[in-house]
Amino acid sequence: MKQVTIERERRKPSELLDFISWKDDRRSFYARPRNCKPRVVTLIPALPAGAEWTKEPFQECAPVTIKPCYLLPPPCRQSPDEWQNVVADKWEFIYGETHRNYLHLTKNDDTPLLVRLDGYKKAARGFYEQEKKSAEQIADPAERAHEIKMIEDEYNTPLHTVHGIECAGTLNMTLNMVKRGCGELPGDLPGRTCIRDAYLVGLWAKREGIDLAEMDRWRAECREWIDEHAWRPAKIADSWMKDRRRGFVPMDFRGDRDPRFLEFCAGVRFRVEFEDGKAAYLTDCPPSREELRTEEWKELKREHEVETPRERRIRKDRRKGGEKSRKVKDSLTVKAIGDKVRERMAAKMGPTTAGKYAARWAQDRFQVKISYKTAQNYAKRTGGMETGNR
Repeated sequence: MKQVTIERERRKPSELLDFISWKDDRRSFYARPRNCKPRVVTLIPALPAGAEWTKEPFQECAPVTIKPCYLLPPPCRQSPDEWQNVVADKWEFIYGETHRNYLHLTKNDDTPLLVRLDGYKKAARGFYEQEKKSAEQIADPAERAHEIKMIEDEYNTPLHTVHGIECAGTLNMTLNMVKRGCGELPGDLPGRTCIRDAYLVGLWAKREGIDLAEMDRWRAECREWIDEHAWRPAKIADSWMKDRRRGFVPMDFRGDRDPRFLEFCAGVRFRVEFEDGKAAYLTDCPPSREELRTEEWKELKREHEVETPRERRIRKDRRKGGEKSRKVKDSLTVKAIGDKVRERMAAKMGPTTAGKYAARWAQDRFQVKISYKTAQNYAKRTGGMETGNR
C-alpha cells in the first residue's frame, strides 16, 4: 500500500497515511494511518479565474507527498504603514489573504542596503561609460547630441525633489530612493525588480529555508499543468458550419508578469506530487475527515473489503470470549451471511455451493466457524432463498 506524506504547515510534523483509493469525484481519497480507521482527505485544486476544468486535475495513481509551496515571493514595501496607505495590486491582496505574509524594511536594513547600493552604482558606472562611448560614435551630430543628453539625464541628474520626493540619476541615487523602490534590476517578476525587493526576498528565503530556483521551476511546472488541464470558455468560429459555437481555448497567459497569472499563483498554497512523478497545485488541503458516512463505509467494504468499526468490535469481542463466542448471535452478522448466500445464488450458484462460499467468507470476515447448512438457514431467516439441488 502506497504511503502519503501530508505536511500542512512548514516545519510542523507531517501526517503519514496509507493510500487506499480515490473517491468517485476524484477530488478526495480514502487513506488511513497504520492500523487505524480510514479517513477522507480532500484536495482543492487551484483554478485560474474564468477557467474551467477540461481534464481531470489529478492523476489516477496515488499521491505521494502534499506539502506547502510558494510560487511567488511576498510583496514588499518600505514600511508597515505603507500597506495601509498604498492601494495594493490584486495579486498582492490575494497573496496576503492566502499566505498572511508581507515584507517591509526596518532600521537594521540601512547598512546592508547601502552596501548593495554601492555595488549597484559601480555596475551602473560601467554601463554608463559603455553607452556614452557608443553614443559618441554616432555620425549625425544632432542624433549624437540627443543620445548623449538622454544618457546624462539617466545617469548623472543631480539630486532634487519633486513634490517632496527625492529624485536623481542612477549614479547619484540615495538610500531613501532605494527604500522607496528605486534601483531597477533585471527581471520582471516580484522580488527582482529593484534593490529593496531583492534584498527583502533574499532574507525571507533564507529565513524560511526556501529555494528560489525551485520556486521558479514549480511556477513553470504549474503553468504547464494549467495549460493542460484548465481552459477558458469562448465562442469559436466554425468556418465549415458558418456559425459560432461554445468551446474552450487556452488561458494564453502573456508571460509571467500577466496580472491573471500573478493572481492565480498568489492563491496557490500546496503542491501534490503523484506516484508517476507528475504534480498538481492546490489552494487548500483541509484536515482529514475521520468520521466516514454510511455510504462511504459501504463503498470501502464493497470495493476494498475494509473492516468497519462494528465488525472490528465484534471480532475483538469474539477473540476475548474464546470458543464460547464462536456462534453468531447478533442479527446484523446473521443478515450479512444470509446476504452473501443470496448474492451467490443470484450469481447462478447452487444452494450448497453458495452456502459453502458464505461459510468460508464468514470465517475470514467474522472469525466464526459455521457449516454451509447454517449459512443457508441464515439466508432463509433473513429473507428467504430458493432451495433444491442443482
